[in-house]
Formats: sequence, C-alpha cells, structure tokens
Amino acid sequence: MDFMGKAQTYLRLGPASLARAALHRLRMKQGWYQKAAPAGAWSGEGPEGRCPWPHRLPQSWQAPDAEALSDAVERLSKGQAQWFGGEWRTIHTTWAENPESGFTFAKTHWAGLSQQSGGEAGDLKLTWEPSRFSWISPLMRAHAAGLPGAEEAFHQLFAAWRLSHPPNQGPAWMCGQETSLRILALMRAAQVFRADPELWEVVAVSAERIEISISYALAQQNNHAISEAVALFAASCALPNHPRSAHWRRLSLRLMGELCEAQFAEDGGYIQHSFNYQRMALRLCAHFLILAEEAKADIPPVVRERISAAWRFLHSQQDEATGRVPNYGANDGANPLALSACPYLDYRPALAAAAWAADRIRIYESGPWDEEAAWLGGAEYLAAPIHPPARASALMRASGHFVLRAGLEFAMMRCHAYRTRPGQCDSLHVDLWSNGRNLLRDAGSWRYWHPSGEETFFSSTAAHNTLEVNGKSHMPKISRFLYGDWVQDQLIAASDASVTGETHAYESEGVSHRRTLSRSGDEWIIEDRITATQPAQGALRWRLDPGLSWSLTDGLCRSEAAEIWIEAPDGASLELDSSGPDCWESLDYDERTRLPVLRVKLELAGAATVRTRVRVRNALELPA
Repeated sequence: MDFMGKAQTYLRLGPASLARAALHRLRMKQGWYQKAAPAGAWSGEGPEGRCPWPHRLPQSWQAPDAEALSDAVERLSKGQAQWFGGEWRTIHTTWAENPESGFTFAKTHWAGLSQQSGGEAGDLKLTWEPSRFSWISPLMRAHAAGLPGAEEAFHQLFAAWRLSHPPNQGPAWMCGQETSLRILALMRAAQVFRADPELWEVVAVSAERIEISISYALAQQNNHAISEAVALFAASCALPNHPRSAHWRRLSLRLMGELCEAQFAEDGGYIQHSFNYQRMALRLCAHFLILAEEAKADIPPVVRERISAAWRFLHSQQDEATGRVPNYGANDGANPLALSACPYLDYRPALAAAAWAADRIRIYESGPWDEEAAWLGGAEYLAAPIHPPARASALMRASGHFVLRAGLEFAMMRCHAYRTRPGQCDSLHVDLWSNGRNLLRDAGSWRYWHPSGEETFFSSTAAHNTLEVNGKSHMPKISRFLYGDWVQDQLIAASDASVTGETHAYESEGVSHRRTLSRSGDEWIIEDRITATQPAQGALRWRLDPGLSWSLTDGLCRSEAAEIWIEAPDGASLELDSSGPDCWESLDYDERTRLPVLRVKLELAGAATVRTRVRVRNALELPA
C-alpha cells in the first residue's frame, strides 16, 4: 500500500486517537511512566477496602458441575490454570514465562519491557493469560457450592503472583486492560473469600497504574477503555478513602457515558466488529451498572440505552439450542468474569446478565446460564418472571448485520461501510445455522501472532463464505491490527425475506460482487452476481460443519443434515477439500482444527452468476 493510502487510513482513526497514541509513545521513550508509577515493593499494609458488590449467589443455587469444580480446585491448588478456558498448564513460578517459546520477561518496570508480540517473546497473550485471574471464577463457584480447598487455593495463587510481580514490575503490568481485568476479578473474589490488606493494596496500586495510561486506552477505540473505566469505578467503590477515589469515580462515570455512545451503535452493533469482543464489553458494562446503582451514582442514560440495544443485537443472532452466535470477527479467547458452568461459546450467561443489569428482565428459560446473572442480581433475579424475546428476522443497518429467520433456522449476512477500524475481510459473508448446527461458518482468528505467520489466514477473505479474487483479500494490511482501504459495501435492498448487498472491494482487480440472500420455500438461496471488466481468477467458498459427513457429486454437496446445490457458469470447477491451507477454523484462542471447504473456482470475464441453494433437513431431526 502506498504512502498516501496509509496516511488516509491513519487520518480516519481521528486526530484525538492519533494524538493520544503519539503522547503514549513519547512518554514511553522519555521514561515518563517510570516516574508517574515507580517500581517498588509491596508493603502488606493496603488501604482500608470493602467489597463493592451488593449481592452474593443465593444459597439455593445448585452448581450443576460440582465434579468439574472439585477437579479445578485440585488442579489450581497444584499451581495449574486453564489457558483461554481450555488446556490446563502449569503456571511458571515467575508468572512471566511464555509457555510456548519459553521466554521469561524480566522483573523490571513494565514500561521498559517489549510491548509487542513477536520475536523471542512470542505471543504476549500466552504470557498474560494466567495473570488475568480468570481462575478466580471456578474457585468462587466451588466455594459457593461448599467444596473444600477453594479459599486456600485462592490465597496461595494470589500470594505467588504478588511475589512475582511487585508494583509496576513484570509483564502483567504492561497493559492497562490486563491490569483492569485482574483487579475486577480480585474484587469479585472479595465477595466470598477473606480480603486481606494485601488484596486491597494490589487494587490500589493497580488503579493508580490504570489511571496514568488511560488516555492510551482511549486512543485504541476498543474495549480496553471500557475495561479500564469500569475497573476505576469499582476501585472507587472498594477504596472510598483512597486520595484518588473521588476522581476515579467522576472520571469513570464521564468516560462510560462517552464510551458507550461511541462504541455501541444505536442498533446495538459494536465498534470492534467482533462478537466475542462485544460479549466482553457487555459483561463489563453489566458489572458497571450493578455497581453504579449500588453506589447511587448518576449513570448517564446512554449507558443503559446502548447496553440494552447491544444484548438484543447479539440475541437476534443467537442459536436458541446452544446459545452460540456466529464466530464473527476476532475471537481471542477472552471470557473474563464468567461465572457459570456453560461452555466458552455459550453466550447466554453474558446476555442474561446484561439484560438483567440494563432492563431488569430474565430472557431465558431457567438453566445453568442463570448463574452469572444470579451472582449480580441475587435472589431478586432468580425470583423474577421470565420474558424471552421473540426470535425474528432483524435488519441492523447501522452495523451491517442482516438476519433472516425461518423456524429453527437462521442466516446472517454481513454488508457494511466501515467507519471504524475493520477487524477482518468478510464483505458479504453468510453464516447459516439450524437448531444447534453451524452449517456454513466463519473461521475465527486462532492467534494474533505465530512464528509461522499462518495466523494471517484467519482474518483474510479466504477464511470467509464470500468471493475471493486473484488470491487477494478485500483490504490490504498496514500492520497487525490495521487494514487500509476500508471496505464501503453498499446495501441495495433489505427486508425480512431477503437482503442484497454489493462490494467494490476488488475494484482494483476490475471486479464487482453483488450478493442476494433469500428464503424460498424450504430452501436458502444465495445468488452471487459477479462482473469483471478484465480477466480474473475467482474463488467462492462455503466453509462447512466439520461434524457432518459431506460428499460432492455433480454439483450437489450433501450430508446427513443438509444438501447444497451449486449452479455455476461453464468453465467453473467445484472442489470439496478438508486438507488445504484454507481448511482451518478456530473456535477458541490458540486452538485450530480442520474443516471441509466447498470451493467454486471461476474464470472471470464479463458477467457471471453463481446460485447456491441450501436445504436443511427437518431441524428437529438434525444429528447432535
């Protein structure tokens, strides 16, 4: 990408963000952070603190996974933790080692440590993960279930972390968001465990560290700023006598109003174009609302309005049988403050909590997903009447998400003109679901950095159910988290029965692509009209459910759950492949598995139409 193109992209980030990022880099270079938040030692004499949460999990709640919780307590007592809710690994004694590369960060001031993934340090997220303190959630749940050993395991791990990370020293202090998630988890722990002065000292030092760099979080225009604003508000509630407490409260209340208005669209879509990031932001905002109500704070009305819209946005794109949503956008394994037996991909716990915090309603029939909201709302939540919102087609024009529903089936199509930083190249992507099965699916994101460079595939056009031209993606990469030439898809028409969008992302290749998604009888129809003003190679992909047995014969791709007919122009070829470089998906961070891909290869010249028809078997008869 040329200099002018890069310059235009940076200007789209906005002068305020650019100025804040420049200030952060200047402060890093000049050693300002070392003076503002100096390295030191723990005194063991923290300020007077109090648990800020108004409710505890009602004693009537019965944990459905007591055996798994008992196993978790045993593992944590031995110094093990789950990375991204999946693999159990032993926590290095320094809490500063990358378990993949073996690199260990020095115990020096965080501002002097490498701030980027790559090289010998490897993927920073692998080093940071245990210091997010997500392991506190199973210990809290185990303690509430009456299982032995949870409190002892908490104090043991917390003491080990404090020993390895003195104030402002070590990799866990490098990021304000990581620091925020850690102290929010600690303040949740104070609901059930003994809160010693050492805990409140960590909360105080952490809040001070967050405050000095929150302008950089604002520069990033993502959930970092929400995490840090919520953490500062929680710290102000927990440490009312801290000299900065009143300032933290005022600052966070102002920021939460500004951030919710800026980051959540009126239709509920999120600035980061990622469902997992949106879930994380929603969960944080739910915590904020409960805390702010208890503190009798003047909550900006826009906070409740946008959080209400945001949980409804995700609910409209949720599979009712599993609680899952499309694997849309970046999926970094983040699930902090999760308090239920539900698996990582189940969004019901977070949406139930957000709906309760914003609107005081229960939106699901009773189940294990109620636990998270019950931790926030107590007995009042469990006694509230249940009012599940109707599942219907939804046209979220501002955010570029269009959902068509037919009984237990639904399809989601993406068509968006980007005004904020894109996360993936997914113009006109289509997801298809039926009663718990994600028949046509997104690839996820796997990793943010890997020495092989293979992580770049997951955000590319080839990782989505759409048209790729000449092996190129819709947008060029400028840096790891920034694309240039932001796509400006055009919505042609949208209704509860069909949606048509057009992308000119391949204008430089002489190709335009118009897609219509519709429902006709018992079939889903996706019609792709492609116009090429010069010869080009096209590849249209359908990424298929790997839990089914697929076969391809004479333009018909079938499995025990669905049939897919492809009507393509002369010269097109069809391939069903499960081992190619594009046959990957990732449902959680640092995990990837193979899946079958149905490819339609096209020689483009002039006008061409590809018609894809999908018929799902009776949704109630689908294999589990």
